[in-house]
Amino acid sequence: MPPGETVPHARPPGTILTRDWGCEIKINAIGHASYLFETAAGNVLTDPVFFDPFEGGVNVSYPPRVVDPARLPRVDCIVLSHRHFDHFDIRTLSVLDRNAMVLYPDGETLIETALGELGYRRRRGLRPWSKARAGRLEIIATPSHVSWPELGILVRDGVTTLWSLIDTVIDETVIAAVREHVGQVDCLLAPYSPIVQYELRDPGQPKTLDAHEYQWMLTIPRLTQPRVVIPSAGGLRYAKAEWQNTYGFPVTPARYLDDLRHTAPDIDGVILDPGDCCRHVGERWRPSRRVLDYVATPASFDGYADWQHDPAAGIPFADTNPLESPPQEAYEFACRYVTGEMLDDLLHPANAEALSAWRRWQVTWRLDLYAPRHAGVGSAGGPSRSWWLDFRPGTPTLRETGPVEVAMRTAVAATGLYDLLHGRSSAYGYLFGDRTRHTARIYLISEDGVRQPTDPVPEPLLTALTGPRDPDETYVAAQLKRWR
Repeated sequence: MPPGETVPHARPPGTILTRDWGCEIKINAIGHASYLFETAAGNVLTDPVFFDPFEGGVNVSYPPRVVDPARLPRVDCIVLSHRHFDHFDIRTLSVLDRNAMVLYPDGETLIETALGELGYRRRRGLRPWSKARAGRLEIIATPSHVSWPELGILVRDGVTTLWSLIDTVIDETVIAAVREHVGQVDCLLAPYSPIVQYELRDPGQPKTLDAHEYQWMLTIPRLTQPRVVIPSAGGLRYAKAEWQNTYGFPVTPARYLDDLRHTAPDIDGVILDPGDCCRHVGERWRPSRRVLDYVATPASFDGYADWQHDPAAGIPFADTNPLESPPQEAYEFACRYVTGEMLDDLLHPANAEALSAWRRWQVTWRLDLYAPRHAGVGSAGGPSRSWWLDFRPGTPTLRETGPVEVAMRTAVAATGLYDLLHGRSSAYGYLFGDRTRHTARIYLISEDGVRQPTDPVPEPLLTALTGPRDPDETYVAAQLKRWR
């Protein structure tokens, strides 16, 4: 291909397209970072990964989907943003039309060599801010501040400007350059979750939300001012060692858009799952669900529940009943305590400071109760019952249904509650005998950005158990009765 126009790294092309061909971009979601941008001016396919699992068997698309490449519409251009294998998949490239033009980061020899081996003749490396054409579409590479070749793309059809950031790392200067020299960005495909990856390999590293990174993810749309934001390029999960899913993806698309409404209320947000399509309807962007005949999705989807933090993840949690308490009696006692006494204990005057913290941080809490064997209830390895409490303004009410996303979550063994409140276990034994675990993912969105607590927020169940009473007094009394 002949070389395209290239301008210095610091500034993008200055020409703003004014042609109007009477067509609009249709955004078709295939999964993760794979999209087909379909217009009358040409079609662009980004980071095609059609087969699960990928990344050497480690990852699968999430939500799940099955792609039929034979049904895919015509592809004029394929964009490979970088060499990571959730974006650059040899198996998928092996089934696509070799006549398509392929764009990739200039200097990425691994991609260049593979494309040649696969028989793609029309291939070209793009430097930051360089331009290419696919049919009547203009494609502009945007930079990434990383140490390897990587690009985002602006796609312009004469009517609509779309910016897909993919995995690129950008700053205010890139956004300002795009706004000044390209004009209005109609649709921004933006990163939405600070993925936790390498921290999972080190037990000593925190496995929670990176507030600084997440604040920047919320700032990008506010500075870009698109007409619509689509959370993008986070739709995968681990197929192996699935406990990583509960820590690796701290923010769902829905939570991101909800938080974005606090910082940029005038910007619309649309969630696109695999098989969905988004286009203009009047003055707004509207999704159509499960309309792509080349992407099949399950009839039901868990709503990103597999991404929610869970204290039982990684090392399975169970009620092992180490003190051999009567199983059914212990389970029934634990249920009575939770439904009949726990809320009063939480609201006890001794817990006023903790209650203030929960309300200040607008905590939602989930409690999972695990039954011991032979308690007469089934659990299939998970909790036997769960309850939710919302500490946001108003009187907390215990419910047996609640949101998928919560700020705090506790797992407790029924015999753990029974033993502690009957003096069979000390508070130390309750905590360090693995009778309970908890996780927290607490933050607030404000005009000042993403805020997280600087001091620990008390875990609600332990607070209820120890605030109004000293369980160790009950334990000592039971020990005296037994041994004196």
